[in-house]
Amino acid sequence: MQSTSNSQVSPRYLRALIHHLAEQGLDAQASLDAAGMSLAMLEHPDAHIDREHITLVMRDLAQRSGRTDLGFELGMVMNIVTADVVGQLLLSAATLAEGLRRMAAYFPLLTPSFRVQYTVGPASHILDCQPSRPLPYDMALQGLESMAVAFHRVVLFLLQTPTAPTRLDLSWAAPPHAARYRTLKGAKVHFGQGAAPRFLMQIPAELAVTPLSMTNPLALMEAEHTCQRRLAAMLAERSWREWVQHMLRTVNGHFPSQGELAALMGFSARTLARHLEAEGEPYRVLAKRVRHEHALELLTTTSMSLAEIAQALGYSDAANFGRAFKAIVGINPGEYRRA
Repeated sequence: MQSTSNSQVSPRYLRALIHHLAEQGLDAQASLDAAGMSLAMLEHPDAHIDREHITLVMRDLAQRSGRTDLGFELGMVMNIVTADVVGQLLLSAATLAEGLRRMAAYFPLLTPSFRVQYTVGPASHILDCQPSRPLPYDMALQGLESMAVAFHRVVLFLLQTPTAPTRLDLSWAAPPHAARYRTLKGAKVHFGQGAAPRFLMQIPAELAVTPLSMTNPLALMEAEHTCQRRLAAMLAERSWREWVQHMLRTVNGHFPSQGELAALMGFSARTLARHLEAEGEPYRVLAKRVRHEHALELLTTTSMSLAEIAQALGYSDAANFGRAFKAIVGINPGEYRRA
């Protein structure tokens, strides 16, 4: 079997889910057998299970048990803050906003099947999660549900509070187990928000910037350096264009310069420029396209004001955003949103 880098569920979380279900009286052995796997394989510290086998297990579990809430259950056993070095970013951050923003940039280290963007607005901060690659629709929703639940639990844990007034906008219709979402203390859940598989978590700005008690600047710096090295190694198999696009899509409010991206890889801006030009797309073209794609997403899938969107995209004000948008589309952002 292949590396876990292709999985939307890691072996450690699948193992935790199976043990959790066993406590509820649901034996997953038949589902493991159907996928040609064993619990011993998942228990191995260096387990390497590909996406197809994990999909087989999760689908078979759902069919045999008749349960629709396996994604929710998975989110209840996922502990992102203990997820190796990426979890350290959350634990060591000065504020919830800083931890989530840094975690979003290195989310592919947890699962490259989904991407997370963190947008800062004046009234609320938004965590946007959606598939980063084609996935079976049922598996995409199952993965998104698990992460929506897990992220709400992360917020509660980091703030050390029993409830947090977040808002969850979920693209899928209310499932048969929708009542379970009431256990997410403080969360206002809205189903059927959009067509494409995704979820948005809105966190009040004053909550997002609350100081965290476990902040550790030195540990945070060391964790980020480790994440940079691991992400660079993981993305080394991709083209330079794909790597730059990924990095640009994980930041909001400040688009890193070509020099800043090159520094993450330990070489000069000129070297990165040479690689991109060899692939036919210079940095300025990539940056312009990614920023415009993000603008279209925010205009069509959120209720953010034009000023909030301009800030999230790194423009100095709404007027500059409007001029840049109109130069590409031919109409201003407000007209595009109404259309």
